[in-house]
Amino acid sequence: MLIIILTTTLCGIFFIIVKYSFWRQKYCQLMPGDRPHFFNVFGILIELVTSERPSGKYALHINAVNVLKKRVDLYKKEHLFCIWLLYEPLVLLIKADAIKEIYKSNKEMEKAWLYKVLNPIFGLGLITSFTDIFMTRVYKPWQWPYCLFRITGAYREELKSANVFFDLVARVIEEKKRQYLKTGKDCDVRKRKALLDLLLEHHFDSEMLSEEDIKEEVITFVLAGHDTTASALMWALFLIGHHQNVQVKIHDELDRVFGEDVERYATESDLNELNYLEYAIKETLRLYPTVPIFGRQIQEEMKICGHTIPKKSSCFVLTHYLHRDENVFPDPEKFDPDRFLPENAVKIPDCAYMPFSAGPRNCIGQKFALMEMKTLLSFILRSYSVKSLDPMEEEQPLMNIENQPFIPLRIRIRTRSGQE
Repeated sequence: MLIIILTTTLCGIFFIIVKYSFWRQKYCQLMPGDRPHFFNVFGILIELVTSERPSGKYALHINAVNVLKKRVDLYKKEHLFCIWLLYEPLVLLIKADAIKEIYKSNKEMEKAWLYKVLNPIFGLGLITSFTDIFMTRVYKPWQWPYCLFRITGAYREELKSANVFFDLVARVIEEKKRQYLKTGKDCDVRKRKALLDLLLEHHFDSEMLSEEDIKEEVITFVLAGHDTTASALMWALFLIGHHQNVQVKIHDELDRVFGEDVERYATESDLNELNYLEYAIKETLRLYPTVPIFGRQIQEEMKICGHTIPKKSSCFVLTHYLHRDENVFPDPEKFDPDRFLPENAVKIPDCAYMPFSAGPRNCIGQKFALMEMKTLLSFILRSYSVKSLDPMEEEQPLMNIENQPFIPLRIRIRTRSGQE
C-alpha cells in the first residue's frame, strides 16, 4: 500500500513538472532571456547557489546583483528579458518603450506578486528602514513566517527601534490633536494645510478616518520620506564632492539667490530659483535612484514590444540600469547635471528617467522630496564645501531596498572660508 502511495505521489509530481516545463518552454520561445533545460525545476536559483561568490556579510546579495548584471549586459540590446524563478517568469524591463506599455496603462497596475510574498517579511512595516534586518530575512527563508521571525534577535532589535518610532508618531498626533480641539480647524489661515491637519479634519468632522487610520497614514509618509531622502542626499553630496566644477556652479547660484545671508530659511521663491541645484539632484537620482527596482503584475497575457508575456507575470523595472541606457544618456557613468537643462531634458524619452516610478502608482511625494532635498542641500552648501575621499569606482551601490553604498561614504566638509 505504501509503495502504491509513493508511486502515485511521484507520478503526480512528475506530470506536474512536465506540464509546467512545457508551458515554460513555450514562453521561452516568445521572450528574450534565459531558457532553462526542460527538467531544470529551479531556474536561476541553481546559478545563484552554485556560482562563485565573494565572502562577507552581503555575499549572497552581491552575488545576486552580479548575476543580474551579467544578464543585463547580455540582453542590453533588447527592450526586456525574462529570468525564471522555479516556474515563475520574472520579466525585467530595461528600455523605455517596454516600460511605457505597462506603466502608462490603467489596467495593468497591480503590484507584483513578490510584494505579497514578502509581505510577512516586512513584519511591523518598518523593515524598509531597517535594511540589514530585511536583507537578512530575504536570504533566510525560514525567517519569512512572522511566527518564526519573532523568536530571533533581529526581531527584538527591530521591535526596539519600532517602539521608539511609534512613540514619536503617537506624541506628534496627540499634540496636533490637542491643538486642533483647542483652537478649531478655522484658526489656520494658511492657504494650504499640513497633511496631519487634513487627516484630523476627516477624523473629527466627517468621521471618515479613525485614529488608527491617521496613525497608519503618518507612519507611511514618514517612512517613505525620511530614509529615501536621506539616501539621495548622501549620494548627492558624494557626487558633488567628486566634481568641483559642479560645486562651484552650485555655490555661485546659492550666492546669487541668498547673498551673504547663510542662516535664513529658504522660501518657496528661493527654491524656484535654484535651477542648477535641481539639475544636480536629478542627475544624482539618475545615477543612484533611491529605489533601484520596482515591479507590477500584468493581469492578462499581453504583448510588450512584440514579445508575448504570460498572464500574471511580474514585470520589474531595473531603474539602475534603465538610467544607464547609453542611447538616451551618452557616457552614462558621467555625472553631468547639464543633461537636465530644459533644452536637453525635453529629449529624454518618456519613461527613460523615472526615479519616482510612473503611471497611476507613482510616488505621490516626489515634488515634496525635491523641495526637501533642495532645502537641505542649499542650507549645507551655503556655508560649506565638500570633498569625497574615496574613488567613485570603489563606492558601488548595494542594490537592495534602497541604493545604499557597499562601504561607508567618506566626505570631508570644510567651511567655505577654508577652515575645517
